[in-house]
Amino acid sequence: MRDLLKKVFANVEIKDEDENILISQSNLFVEVGRKLIRDVLAGTVVIDNTKYVIEFGTSSQVSAELDTDLIAPFPDPTQPYSNSYSISSIGTTEIDFIFSFTNSTGGSITFSEMGLFYRPLGPDPDVTPDDRANIGELMARLKTSFTSITIGSGKNITITWKFIF
Repeated sequence: MRDLLKKVFANVEIKDEDENILISQSNLFVEVGRKLIRDVLAGTVVIDNTKYVIEFGTSSQVSAELDTDLIAPFPDPTQPYSNSYSISSIGTTEIDFIFSFTNSTGGSITFSEMGLFYRPLGPDPDVTPDDRANIGELMARLKTSFTSITIGSGKNITITWKFIF
């Protein structure tokens, strides 16, 4: 099973409001994410497909197989995240998580990493600014190939996270 899941690819595409591609690159499907998929396939974990979320961070550190969280997530209560998404099956071997994110912070957001989490406790369960105890399971982490990406105030982006088996 582990060898099979090591062959799963995770790709991310980010588009701006005008459908211009900002990022299109592969990223790391981390070990804890593969373990969650294994447990779902084995029937030992039942998931709720309404509990996925994307978070953003500012680290320039390259993704690692043993990552369990973002390296430098934005602190609460200002943590920008998206839990507005749909899931689509494409062909016989691909599943896409399509997220929409609107920057409603009143200022620009600059990020260089993001993570796809399965979060059964809801979109933002943290109690205090440094509480990362309830983040859920990191499925995949992207360190952008750019120094950073900036999203202007009120701007919308679409993030498609593709898992190809």
